Amino acid sequence: MKLTEKEFNWIVSYMRNRYGIELGHKRVLIEGRLENHLLKNGYASYGEFIKEIVDSPDGTQAMDCLLYTSDAADEL
Repeated sequence: MKLTEKEFNWIVSYMRNRYGIELGHKRVLIEGRLENHLLKNGYASYGEFIKEIVDSPDGTQAMDCLLYTSDAADEL
């Protein structure tokens, strides 16, 4: 699964605006945490995941995989 530049920039902007977390230099971290989450939860692409966040009234839960370690996020 490939994270495009546009998708990466959207995630970085979302995390900065929503949580005050700067991830602009953390592409490997984002890809590593999100790819595992996406595959585990049946997403076909990063874009599909982002669309769910955009369409959701509260995308917070969807982004938990970036905020917590994989073990902690699994327990949520």
